[in-house]
Formats: sequence, structure tokens, C-alpha cells
Amino acid sequence: MRLREKRNAAAESFTAEQANALIDQFATEHEKATLVFSGLAGANVQFGWRLRELAAVAAGEDLERPLPPFEWNPAAVAEVTARIKLRQELRLPSRECVVRKPPPEADHCLCLSEAIDAVIASGQRTTRDEVLKAARQAHGETWAWLKRKPKPRPVPPAHAPPREAPKPRPAPQMVRSAAPKRPRHAVLTTERRSN
Repeated sequence: MRLREKRNAAAESFTAEQANALIDQFATEHEKATLVFSGLAGANVQFGWRLRELAAVAAGEDLERPLPPFEWNPAAVAEVTARIKLRQELRLPSRECVVRKPPPEADHCLCLSEAIDAVIASGQRTTRDEVLKAARQAHGETWAWLKRKPKPRPVPPAHAPPREAPKPRPAPQMVRSAAPKRPRHAVLTTERRSN
């Protein structure tokens, strides 16, 4: 609750014009998009409005049939302005990722913003180097798979003779017990006595 109260107090201390000027000048693309979507989240889509029309209004285009203005969510404004203030205070770069030019797979990385948010949430004072170190560590853990090289697959020799088909196994035979067999017919041998 304290963090929310701090953010709301920071948002109230700014006038709407000051917050807009700060956001227009120093906010990253992701932060601006977050604010736009926070305004669209409260929109009640009804009366035949289409998603295309909502997106056009969010982009700043004029429509034939105007829609009501969308207000940014105050909590989102407070979050973005607190992040911008700390970024300026610590002289951090105005981008989302700690890597200057991330690879295309990691172009949506938010490691620096998340590190700044963690510092704001903790409420502790920190230095620029600590924030950058935490962001680099988070970036490294998230995108470590990009640096791993796959194990090479064994390549069969080009002149290898074709493999022979495996020989079929013989059918299993019945197992005979070790007990001696009894003869089928009992043959009695008797001697005749002559009298």
C-alpha cells in the first residue's frame, strides 16, 4: 500500500501539464504505449465502435464520428513519471534495455526498466552502477540462450559404404524343463517262468 500511496502522491504533486511534458520529452516508446493502453483499458466498447477506430484515436487521427477522449490511468502515469525521475536522477540512459543495440530477438527487452522499478519498489537509495549491474545481470539471465552455440551434429563420411540391413532375430523357441521326461508307454518286461 505504501508504494501505491507514494506513486499517487507523486502523481498529484505534478500537474497534468507537467506530467505530459515530462512524458513527451523523456518517456521511451514502451512507456508511451503503456500509457496509451492504460487509457484504452477503461474504454467501454459499445454503440458500434470498432477496434480500428479506437486504435486510430489512440494514434491521434481524427475520425468522422468522434469518440470520447481517453484519460491515462493515474497509476500508470505515476509509475512512468517515477521511473523517468529516477532515470534522470541516476543519469541512466533513456531506453528499456541496458544493451545499446540488442539483437533482433531481444529488441523488446525490459531489463533496465525492470531494474529501475525494483529500486523504486524497494524504496532504498542506490547508485547508478548498482542499477546497471542488476540490469546487466537480468539481461544476461534472460537472453543467455542467444550466446549458446548448438552442439555440432556428426557428419557421416561422404564415401562410407551403405549400411547393411539388420539381420532378423530368430524366433524364440520353447524352453524345455530340466526334469526328465516320462515315457509315453510303459513297457513292462517280465520274464516268464517255466514250470
